[in-house]
Amino acid sequence: MKKAPRGLKAKKMSAVFITIIIVIFTLLIFTKFFGTRFYQNSDYINSKVSIEDESAIYSSPTLNINFTLPSGFTPEEQINRVILTSKNGQIVVEKINTNFDNLNNYLVDISKKNNLEVVESDSLMVDGVSVKKVQVRNPRSNVVESWYLFYPTEWTIYTLSTNSESLYDDLDQIARSFRYIP
Repeated sequence: MKKAPRGLKAKKMSAVFITIIIVIFTLLIFTKFFGTRFYQNSDYINSKVSIEDESAIYSSPTLNINFTLPSGFTPEEQINRVILTSKNGQIVVEKINTNFDNLNNYLVDISKKNNLEVVESDSLMVDGVSVKKVQVRNPRSNVVESWYLFYPTEWTIYTLSTNSESLYDDLDQIARSFRYIP
């Protein structure tokens, strides 16, 4: 059996190498373009939806929650949180995985670690879920934040928070309608 000449073998190898590079490059471009478009356009994440006229139900399968979104807010969902933006400021809804088995211990720990002063604290029940409504002050900046802490299932806490006093009523509305969906 005859062997292929050296030059021909090298040309075949370089053609295979170039083909592999083209295929990889094409896959990267395809994944970047279509993968990002699919992710942004999917119903899985409700991103940048502006609700101007009336309240609507905001649902997040990623975070396993839904709540009434007050009018004038635009939600932007991230990995473990939803940032609700209006002309008056922001409300942040965040999912936190924790080792604490109750809200009191979590609140004591987070206050100590972040050097926060708990100004006011009330225990509530919303839809059968243990909730703490707290106001905390950062002594360094003297900024007061209003928080709702939900403990709907073991090792998971949801926080709803804002540092804009003009959004306290909206925060209360969201908290009253907040639902964990297992």
